[in-house]
Amino acid sequence: MPRIKEIRKCKRCGSPFHRHNGNVKAKYCSRLCACRDRNTKEHQTEAGKRGGFINGENKRGTGKNGYIKRNGIHEHRIVFEKKIGRKLKTDEIIHHKDLNKHNNNIKNLVLMTQSQHAKLHITKQQSN
Repeated sequence: MPRIKEIRKCKRCGSPFHRHNGNVKAKYCSRLCACRDRNTKEHQTEAGKRGGFINGENKRGTGKNGYIKRNGIHEHRIVFEKKIGRKLKTDEIIHHKDLNKHNNNIKNLVLMTQSQHAKLHITKQQSN
């Protein structure tokens, strides 16, 4: 069976390339063009990610409703660790008073154990 060749234009650079049998969804002439097209602010925003450098630090959220991360660690934990001068224990939770996961102001953060945090949210649900 002969191979079907189709000439397409690259979505990024516009250069022509051949699409062969198996590659039905081909949009780019190379992996380099594909990666460069995905590594744009518009694509990251469209993918539901908050990314980029803010004040020289790499910050990225885990989605529209997610926590802000700094180099893979939740920012609210880093902020609180700096305040208390030690690493947080695994059973310690940082609670956002206003329930806004993006508000990492030290005045908005409270240190709790997992059981305290669970009780707090259970009582809030029962009162609503």
